Amino acid sequence: MKRIASLVVLVFFTANCFAQLPVNTTAQKKKIAFEEFTGIYCSGCPGGHLISDGLKTTYPNDFFPIYFHESIFAEPRLPSDPDFRTAHGPALLSAMGTSFVPVASINRKVYTGGVMGLDKADWTQWVGVALQEDAYVNVAFEATINVLTRELIVNSEIYVTASGGPSSMKLNLSIAQNDVEGPQKSSYNNPAYVLPNGNYLHQHQFKEFITGQWGALISTPLNTLVTRTDTYYIPLDYNGVVFELYDMEIVGSIAEGTTRIINANKCEITYIVPSTVNLIDLSIKSNNIITQDLCDSTFIPTVTVYNNGAVLVDSFEVVTSLNGVLQTGEQFYQSLQPGDSVVVVLNEVTVSSRKNSVKYLINTHNFNTYYDTVSLNNYTAADDVYHIPASSVTDSFEVDFEYSSLSVSIPYSYIINTNPNG
Repeated sequence: MKRIASLVVLVFFTANCFAQLPVNTTAQKKKIAFEEFTGIYCSGCPGGHLISDGLKTTYPNDFFPIYFHESIFAEPRLPSDPDFRTAHGPALLSAMGTSFVPVASINRKVYTGGVMGLDKADWTQWVGVALQEDAYVNVAFEATINVLTRELIVNSEIYVTASGGPSSMKLNLSIAQNDVEGPQKSSYNNPAYVLPNGNYLHQHQFKEFITGQWGALISTPLNTLVTRTDTYYIPLDYNGVVFELYDMEIVGSIAEGTTRIINANKCEITYIVPSTVNLIDLSIKSNNIITQDLCDSTFIPTVTVYNNGAVLVDSFEVVTSLNGVLQTGEQFYQSLQPGDSVVVVLNEVTVSSRKNSVKYLINTHNFNTYYDTVSLNNYTAADDVYHIPASSVTDSFEVDFEYSSLSVSIPYSYIINTNPNG
C-alpha cells in the first residue's frame, strides 16, 4: 500500500499539468483506443509491445494502448507464474476474429481482411489511416482517487458534433496498470523493459472495465453536452497481483455498440491524500530458507526489510505468497530508522507439492500513517522449494552394490532431478 506525505488537510496531486474537461465541442479527428492481446508465453508479443510503444511515443495525445492478457499463451504454467488474465478478455479476443497473438484492434473497426484483429505488421499503417478519420463525437474524462479508501470517481463528458450517428452509444472506461513485474517469453525483443533479474515490466496491463463488458448505454443527442459520473473502489489486487494506485491509467472511449469506437481519450487522475500520511519506501529481500532436508514438509523463512526513505517507520507487515496464494500477513512492531534494515523470522510454512514457489511482500501496517511510494521493491523474486512427499516413498529395499574384484563399495544414494522442464 502507498501513502504520500503532505502539509495541508488534503493534497490534490494531478498526474498531468492540464485538465481534460470541459470536452471540446468542435469536430475533431479520431483518437485511438488500441486493444492489444498478449501473453507471458507468447514469443512474438514483446516485439508487438515495442511497436505499440513506438506508436504511443509518436502520437502521445492520440494513441492509447491497452494490453489484454488472453489466450493459451497467457495461462500460468508454473507455480510462480502470475495470472494476468481477466474476465473480460475472452469475449474481446473472440471478437477479433483471429486465433493468434499478438493481435490488436484499432477502435474495434475492420480495416483489412474482414476481421477486427490486425497482425502487428499492419499496426503502424492502419493507425496512420485511423488518425485521419473524422469523429462525430468527442469525449473527455477526469478522475479523482482517494489513496486511503481507494475510491475512484470518474467524470465523463460526451458531445456529438455532427449528425449521422445513433441516438445512443456505449461508453467504455478501462483501468490498466503500468510497471507490473513478471515473466515474459522472448523479452529480449523489447530490451528496454527487461529488469536486471530477468523479469519483464509489463505496461498498459488491462484490469477492469468499470462500465461493464461492452460499456454503459449513453443517450447522445446532437449538439448537447452529456455528463456521467462513475464510482468504483479499486481492490488491493487482481488475481493476486497487487494493484498500485500510482501506476494506474484510465482510457475512455465511445462506441456505436460493441464495436466501432468513434473516439477515445485518456483520463487525467487527481490523487487525494490526507496530511497525516507520511511518504516512505520499504523494500524486502528473501534470505536463505531454513529447512532440514527435502523430506520436511515445513520450513521457516527469514527476510530482510529495508527502510530506504527519510522517515522513521514503527511498524510493517510481511505477507508470504505460496504457489501464488497470499497467506495471512504478519505484523511487526519495531522502529526502523531511515537507512536501516532488520532481519525478521516469519511463521512456519507448510508445503505439500513437490515443487513450490514462495515470494514475500512488504506492506505498511498502519495504512492511515504511511504510504509506500515505490512498488517495484515491495516483493521478492520467487524462491523454489522442493519437497519429497511421504506418499512418494512406498517401498523399501536393500541391495549390495560392490565390485568384489576391485574391492570398491558404492554407497546408497538418492538423486533429486531439479531440471526446470520437470
